[in-house]
Amino acid sequence: MVIRKRIIKLAALFFITAVIMLMLMQLMVNTTTSSELHIKNFYKEPENTLDVALIGCSEMYADYSAPLAYKECGFTSYNLCYESAMGCMYPSMIREFCSRQDPQLTVIEVNGFFYSKEYDKKEASVRRWVDSMEKNDNWKQTIQELVEPEERINYYFNFLKYHSNWNVPEKLLYRIKSYYDNSKTPVSMMKSFGTRTTTRSAREGRLKPPELTDIGEEYMKDTIACCKELGLEQVLFIRTPHMLKLPEETDKRLRAIAEESGYSYFNFETAAGEMGIDESTDYYNNEHLNVFGSEKFTKYIARYLCDNYTITADHSDETDAQWKECVEYTENAFKILGERTLDNEDYPYYEYTDLSEKEHERIKKAMKVKEVLEKDDPDKIKEKPSPKDKHPTDKKDK
Repeated sequence: MVIRKRIIKLAALFFITAVIMLMLMQLMVNTTTSSELHIKNFYKEPENTLDVALIGCSEMYADYSAPLAYKECGFTSYNLCYESAMGCMYPSMIREFCSRQDPQLTVIEVNGFFYSKEYDKKEASVRRWVDSMEKNDNWKQTIQELVEPEERINYYFNFLKYHSNWNVPEKLLYRIKSYYDNSKTPVSMMKSFGTRTTTRSAREGRLKPPELTDIGEEYMKDTIACCKELGLEQVLFIRTPHMLKLPEETDKRLRAIAEESGYSYFNFETAAGEMGIDESTDYYNNEHLNVFGSEKFTKYIARYLCDNYTITADHSDETDAQWKECVEYTENAFKILGERTLDNEDYPYYEYTDLSEKEHERIKKAMKVKEVLEKDDPDKIKEKPSPKDKHPTDKKDK
């Protein structure tokens, strides 16, 4: 009887320890909170309610607004994307989208194919995706595809990677707060969104036109192979508007690869004038549109997709009601962000950011404090970051 009680106690202790470890594994994660929530909010979307899949890097969540596209043309969509997503991630991202949704059209932004060999399978980018996605068969397959055998244990048990993050409690607290703010609605009201409130950010982005390397070409072909394997018939590769235009040779090669596979390619940089995009007012840096540019691009691409592809926007009353709420929320958010952009704040905002005036006043005060400290000691802020000294963000936008 005594032995039995001891066994039960040991089993209970083991169970409690395992639960605590699992909780710590989730609590201690520290990749990029904005990217993490772009990905995790995808799982909030009711299954088989999204008409269009959008895959890519930060261009997609900065330049395209799914709620505004819904208002314009009636189809539902989601930006399954995150900052610095490399092309080698795209097959996994597409598989994940199709595991929960049945998209009629898949749109893929080509920036992920422009990363150099030095950036190839960089751990930070891999972890933003792998550590944020659901732990399913695709998760296991992705680790097998992208991570060296000796490093895989750190992905299966990410506590081994993040266990020392107790040293940066301010980042963990910021992540918890972001999750709390994000949990206030059943779905993402802006369907993966990020911007900066400026017409010319101090963060310039890429400083020279991108090139399609052999690695990038390989990843594009891998992405196409994945789409074929999944039976996706309508696939469009795009280039969103950029201030740094694609070289003609790169543009032609992208088109050739896409069209050789039976899919399509369109460079929206060539239609920027038709959209009415003004480089002096509609970008926040060389690579990303601000809210003014995003409105223009979203309306244009929404019409382009409806005119060139078959999309049946047939939804339940419940789905339409929810999307109408998202439209109302997004329009209000864009109005507020537009005013702050005209003030040239140059601060990052995401789908979960508190846009209240009270929070805005706190942010502006924090900005002034930060500017004074940086002038006095430029290294002071870097050495002792504080969540109260800046608006919610984690790392660079790109």
